[in-house]
Amino acid sequence: MLMSFRLKTSTLCVTAVSIIVAALSWIQWGNWPNAVPIDPSWKPDLVLVLGGGDEARSREALRWHSRFPGLPIVVTGDGGTILRELTEAGVPNGLILHEQNATSTHENADFTDPIIDAMPEVRRVLLITNWFHAARSLAVFRKRQPEREFAVAFETASQVPNPWEVKSQRRERLAALFYLFRYGVNPFSP
Repeated sequence: MLMSFRLKTSTLCVTAVSIIVAALSWIQWGNWPNAVPIDPSWKPDLVLVLGGGDEARSREALRWHSRFPGLPIVVTGDGGTILRELTEAGVPNGLILHEQNATSTHENADFTDPIIDAMPEVRRVLLITNWFHAARSLAVFRKRQPEREFAVAFETASQVPNPWEVKSQRRERLAALFYLFRYGVNPFSP
């Protein structure tokens, strides 16, 4: 009986350690996410730019603004950098709304929900983020705002990722696991 308990405990410990080592190895050296941009088959009603990241998000938002110049743009969780870059590039202030309190992707989705609710004509939303953040952000918004249709746009990854992109990709793998267990958001399925 005691031997059986020790064997079960040992097996459980070895299994747990193996899972932890595998997860840490994947976070450190995995190749996910490896997003490929796909333009939506529909015209968005709103462009939603997620704060954080780098100037790639502003450039991508400007690319979509030039394609659909009258669309409203919501910038969420940004300290003002993206907002400034958009207005300096000529986007009219009247098209931009700024939600400045979000500090995470989860909060981006929660805090923009009432803003978008105030625009009943908005059903299709184009998220703008970085390539490494695309899968998780899309999964979060689809889960938190299921009444809307979402697509995601981003600049593609560099041929040779720079150190910031490599670090961000690692962080994204860790965040994906956290969001899976904390919020039940599965960024690994389409």
